This record gives sequence, C-alpha cells and structure tokens, in this order.
Amino acid sequence: LQAGAAYVPLDPSYPDERLQLILRDAGIGTIVASPALQQRTGFLVDQVVLLENAKDGFEKDDVGSVACDESRPAYLIYTSGSSGAPKGVMVSEGNLRHSTEARTAYYETPPKRFLLVPSLSFDSSVAGIFWTLSQGGTLVLPTEEEQKDPVKLADLISQHAVTDVLCVPTLYREILRQGSGHLSSLERVIVAGESCPPSLVAEHMKVLPDVALVNEYGPTEASVWSTVYCCQPQNAEAEFVPIGRPITNSLAVVLGQNGALVPYGHEGELCLGGPGVALGYHGQKTLTEEKFVFWQHPDFGDWRLYRTGDVVRWNLNGELEFKGRRDEQIKLNGYRIELGEIEAVLQTQEAIEQAVVVVNRSAQVKQQLVAYFTIEKGLPQPTRNDLREKLSQLLPAFMVPAQFVRVDQFPLSANGKIDRLRLAEQKVDVSQSGERDQAELEAKNPVEAQLMRYWDDLLDLQEVGRNDNFFELGGHSLLLPQLFSRIRKDFDIDLPLATMFTYPTISEMAMVIQEKAGNVEWNSLVEIKKTGSKAPLYLVHGLGGEVGTYYQLAQLISEDQPLYGLQPPKESFDDFYAMTRHYLSEIRNHQPKGPYRIGGYCLGGCVAFEMACMLQEAGEVVENLILIDSMPPQRKEQKQVLERLRSPRLVAREIKRGLRNLLFPERARARRNADIPRAFWTISDNHIKALQGYLPRCYRGEVELLRNKEVKGPDDLGWDAFVEGELEIRYIDGPHADVLKPPFLEKNAHAVNTALG
Repeated sequence: LQAGAAYVPLDPSYPDERLQLILRDAGIGTIVASPALQQRTGFLVDQVVLLENAKDGFEKDDVGSVACDESRPAYLIYTSGSSGAPKGVMVSEGNLRHSTEARTAYYETPPKRFLLVPSLSFDSSVAGIFWTLSQGGTLVLPTEEEQKDPVKLADLISQHAVTDVLCVPTLYREILRQGSGHLSSLERVIVAGESCPPSLVAEHMKVLPDVALVNEYGPTEASVWSTVYCCQPQNAEAEFVPIGRPITNSLAVVLGQNGALVPYGHEGELCLGGPGVALGYHGQKTLTEEKFVFWQHPDFGDWRLYRTGDVVRWNLNGELEFKGRRDEQIKLNGYRIELGEIEAVLQTQEAIEQAVVVVNRSAQVKQQLVAYFTIEKGLPQPTRNDLREKLSQLLPAFMVPAQFVRVDQFPLSANGKIDRLRLAEQKVDVSQSGERDQAELEAKNPVEAQLMRYWDDLLDLQEVGRNDNFFELGGHSLLLPQLFSRIRKDFDIDLPLATMFTYPTISEMAMVIQEKAGNVEWNSLVEIKKTGSKAPLYLVHGLGGEVGTYYQLAQLISEDQPLYGLQPPKESFDDFYAMTRHYLSEIRNHQPKGPYRIGGYCLGGCVAFEMACMLQEAGEVVENLILIDSMPPQRKEQKQVLERLRSPRLVAREIKRGLRNLLFPERARARRNADIPRAFWTISDNHIKALQGYLPRCYRGEVELLRNKEVKGPDDLGWDAFVEGELEIRYIDGPHADVLKPPFLEKNAHAVNTALG
C-alpha cells in the first residue's frame, strides 16, 4: 500500500489451478512466498520475494511512499463465482479508509490485543488488521493448526490477554464451550460471516455477561462490513438476531423487484451505498454493471448501490433482519460460495450428466455441502473418492462437497424446476455412492457400534461405515470437541483432538480407545491396504510412531499396490538395532521371501535403510528402498549444532532453553504441545535416543530419496556417502511435517508411485 500497489491474498491450501487462475486474472507481477509456493506459482510472475530472504526486513526507503489515492485499488479478494470461476473484488484505498474510520467511530475503545482468527484470504481479516494497527493495538496471529482448534484459540486468548476477537458464530460457540475459563481478558467479541443464532447469544450472556457481543454484516463488495448490531439479552429469546443499522456514512435500502422501496416488515433485496461500495469486479464489466447500479433515493438523490442478493426486512425497531438469499449463493463457515461454481466444475467430470449442490439442512450441524448427480446412460458411475479427488484439484477445500450422492432423477417442484429445498432437507443416503457392502456397515465390536452412533448423530447420515473417513463425510474441526466430549464421558478416556487427524475412521478410533483400555493386542504390523497383486510395500513410522498418515497415501498410490505400516509396540524401543530387528521380523513373518519393497518417512527412512542392509546380508533381494524426507542421523545432528551456533544470540538462547528444560522438564514437555498425548513424547524421546546410537553402513543397491524442496543442505541429504548403487533423488512439495498431508499429499503420492516403478 505504501508503494501504491494493491495486494492479493493467495491461500497456499488452494489447488494449483485456482492459484494460477487468480494470478493470471489479476495480472500479478510480484508474489511474496515460501519456496514451496514459489515452485507452484513463480513461473507465472516476473518477480518472487522469498519470505526467508525478507526476515531481516527492508529499509523504509527501499519501497518509497506515495500519496493515498481514494480511487486506487488497495486489494483484490477473490470470491466464488456462479459461472464456474472465482471473481476478483476490487476494493479501493478510499473503501478501506472508510471501513476503518467507521470502526473507530462505532466502537468506543480501540482494540488492545486482537486475535486474528480469519486467514488472510478471508476478507474479514481486513477488519482486524487495519483497525488494530491503525489504533496502535497488537495483532495475535494463530498458526494454521491453532485456527482450527477452539481449545487452542481459547488458550491463546488467555496467554496473550486478548481483548478483541472476530470470527464466525459457529467457531465462537465452540470457543465458548471448550474454553470458557480462559476468556476473562475479552472485552469485545464480534461475530460475522454467517447468521448469528439466538442460542449463541444465550450462551454468551451466560458465560460472558459483561463482554459485548456484536453482530456485523457486510459483503466483500462493501468493504467487509455495512451494518452492525450490539446483541442484547432479549435476543436470546427472539426468532432472529438483527444485523442492525448502517455504519457511519453508509446507506442500506430494501428494494422490491420493481426497484422501489418496500414498506417496513416486508421482505426485499438489501442494497448498500456509500464510500464503502467497492470498485467492482476485476475484468468483468458486464457483471459489475449488473451488481453495481445507480439508483435515485426519493429523499437523498443519486446513489451507486451494490445489490447484495440478500433478502432482508426492517423490523419495528428500525433494524435489519436477514431472511435468506435470492439466488444459490450460500455462506459456509464464513466462506461465501456460489453453488453454481461447484455444479459447473462437477458437470465437467466424465459420466456426470447433471449435478445439483445443496447445503444439507437435515443435519444437526446444518453446514454440509452435498452434491447430487445423475449419470449418462451406459457410462460407469464414478466413486465418491474419485469425485472428491478430482474436485480437490480444482476447488478450495471448503468448496468440495462432503457427500456425493447418485440419483436416478431429481425431485421437481410444482413448476417443473428441480426442488432444491427437498434435496436440502432430506437425510443423506451415502449408500447411493455404490461403494458399500453390508459388512462395511456392521460394527465389529461395541466400541465401533458406539462410535457409529456418535457419527450418525453429529453428521446425521443414514448409513455410516466403519472405514468411513470422518472429514470426508463432512466432519470438521468444530465438531471434534463434541465428539471427544462424548468419548471422554462414555469411555473415561481423555484423548486430544489431534487424535482424529491421525485416526479418522471408526475402526481406527475404536482401536485407539480399546488400546487405551487394554482390550486389544497391539501389533507392530498394521494392515492399511490389503488388496493388490504386487509385492507389499512396508512403510516404517516417523518420529513419534504414527502410521495414520499412510492411510491417505494408500488411497492415492497404485490400486494394485498393497501397503502395510510399521508402528512401535506398546513399549517403544530406545535401541535402534533392536527396533530394526523387531520390524524386520514382523515383515518376514508376513512375507517370508523377497523381493521386498520397504521404505519410511523421517526416522522410518533410517530404519528402512538398515533393514535393507540386513536383508542383503541374509541373501534376500530388495526391489525398492524408498526414503521419504529422511536424512542420516549423524549428518542431521551436525547440521542442527551448526545452525544453533550461528550467532552469540542463538547460543545464549540455546543455553537458556537447556537450563529451563533441565530444571523444569515437565514444564518443557508440556510446552511442546499440550494437546498431544504424553505417550507421543515418550516414544519420540526413545526414538531420538535410538538414533543417537545409529551409524549408517554401506548399502549396495538402488535407493529412491524423496526429499522436500524447502529443507536446506545437499541434494542427497548426506545419503550418497552410504549408497554404493544408484541414488535417485526426487523432489516433493511441502514442509517436512506436511509432505504426507493435504494439499501436498496428492503430488507427493505420485512421486511414491514413480519410485515404485
């Protein structure tokens, strides 16, 4: 902004195709990015500023300074578009100034410490950033993991004495429920992005009666907010929570289909005017002229209005009440989504004849996208996983439907149109996906049966299979506190929310619960994908012992490739060679003769390397040895020491950290991550100790090294010194901790496939 340029937020979680579309449409010349994002998008721009090179900062004179221009774009934010492609909303410096000044005028006190929950690609982040910084306040920035976890957000509020927070009502409800004892510093809570239910007002007034709860409303096209309402106790008993009155220097009118004002109490389309109305849509003149119109007010003359498409009415107190939409646009967890865009993308998929996407409203959650589709005659039906995978390559995760349901024909209304309301209100029948059998729907033990009841209640589905993925069925992080509260109550087991990300199916979660209760035998060899005619691929766990990440990998590699994981026994090894011999024994009991396919991630790569040496000594053939983002321990330890001794400041910091950990070991362990089980850290400590006693030897064979692009050091990560055969190096995407997680998993799975040959 100081240099006179507009910024465009790019969310790294978006698929490559969407990021590239935005770059081309906006005509972006420079991006500020991580090396991973540079690899995905840098070829489309003239200049890349790497974040790691910007850590030392820039001199103020480097960018210069230009005067504010009210009509110059300050930022472009891309929202969902009904035509099948996103559209860029151009917000001017004048719009941004008006929006920020209106906050200063409405709120009596400035924010002292503001928790910036929304991502930068979500337009409500603008409110927190400019309002807070222009008033001399402090922004508290959660990590990506913390953004999704209401317990951790509550901890941040307590830790940093946060005074202000803005988020969607759904998330705020969970923060209230899960962290009420950590919210005493709050002075103001703002909810926006979706309708505020009266029940939330009731909960807020019960837990934080002295904290203001403010309901804001405003589309991106009107610079984040346009109307505001301070909630009152009586709203808890009302049918609606109002969206309030227009902010300073703004106009809100309710118009009928003829463009005339409608009487109080009557419904019409909300149209907004004033200095907050955006410049329009970038490169879309026709759409801009359709949505941004000139209108003559009977009392106040000519106005340029933005037609929101929202249906509202004025109540008797002179406040606006939101009633719904005129079109198929919806708000889901704060994100604005054009259902037509999803339908357009879905109908480009092979065999899909027609598609209709709705928000399923039969569920208790009432926030689940469901895609119904018909199939062209004579063509095979695509599976649910196929459709989800293909749409994930084209759409952001929040726009990928939770369910895909085939129908022979769509229900019709009296006028012959597709009855979307009936689709939205019916209970989802996931059996229509064509992938189910009876055995999949039957629980194998009482724990699975209970978990099925939980999932059916939370997700409101007709049939839940024991191997269904919680997140693929529409579950999300805001539901996890409810689920784990029930597990805690019924099984007397306190599991962290992070467990679900590793064990997302009923069968896996049941195993975890039974293991905690001592009711199940714990095997090191884990069957992840049994089917396939090829020799099995055995993958050793990383540091900490988790093999859950291999479940998603198994769905993306060759259909004919069986896959097994190796996890630690109940008493994890702290001796590297004993651990390796144990895992090799498990493999040879399962597959007595070679050729063998083995590999591992992180620590698991070192274990797999040593197993390959042992197999060669025994005269066996190792067909594939795949090291996934793994490096030899000695080289790794030297690198870490050198990194820590770069400067006196870092040396001093390491000494202080070492003293703290020595004097207060339990406090240091708790700081690592309070939501990860103590067992994880015990296993990790054992594994680190085991690695300290391992020195790789020479392996006479071919090795496939899949290393991420972000890690520093030589291309071979130090393995070349221990490999006599060919060392094939393949680059994969994402930081080390995320190479086997979306959004990097799909591309990296392709690298695993290539390595297997």
